[in-house]
Formats: sequence, structure tokens, C-alpha cells
Amino acid sequence: MLMYHSLPDGGATFDKPVRIDEGETIGRVDIAMLGSDKAMVSWMEGSKIKARVVHKDGMIDKSIEVANSSGTRSSGFPQMTKAGDQLIFAWTDDQDKNIKVSSLSISKL
Repeated sequence: MLMYHSLPDGGATFDKPVRIDEGETIGRVDIAMLGSDKAMVSWMEGSKIKARVVHKDGMIDKSIEVANSSGTRSSGFPQMTKAGDQLIFAWTDDQDKNIKVSSLSISKL
């Protein structure tokens, strides 16, 4: 999974793509802005929900494993949103069809 970021010309041109995933992605991507200079990107690698910070200059932080889910389509698409200093992740547990939730402190990133 590649991410492109625009150069400071209003999106007329883009810099080289940055690889976000770790090579086994099944997609299900979400993005939450953490400020004007960085964003959290989440995706699924097999049954794992992963996330990492991507900086405006194209640098990426080490990925984190948010949770285990299921790679089946019935598990849906994990969602992420920012609430104050927290990132809230939500996904469907494919076994019991319940919604699971996890949070991460943005200030600790």
C-alpha cells in the first residue's frame, strides 16, 4: 500500500510514494489527521489491525499492532477517529459479531 503526499503547490504535483504496509496487506485503510503535519494510517495485515504515523515530509514511524480481528469480509472495515488526545479504533469481532473498541493516546506517539 503506497501513500502519496502533495508538494507545496496545492496538489499539482506529488512527491515519491511512501510504502505504509508491511507487505501482507488486505487493505481496509483508514486515515485520521493528528495535526497539520502528520496523520495516523490504519490498515489490515491478514487478521491484524495495524497503524502508523506518517509525517508530512514522508517519514513514517514504526507500525503498531492495534488488535487482532479476522481477515474475512464479514469482519468489516476497522474504523478510527480522533477524540481529544485519543485515537479510538473500532472493529467487528467476526466470532461473536460484537463491536470491539480500543484507544491510543496521541501524546504518547
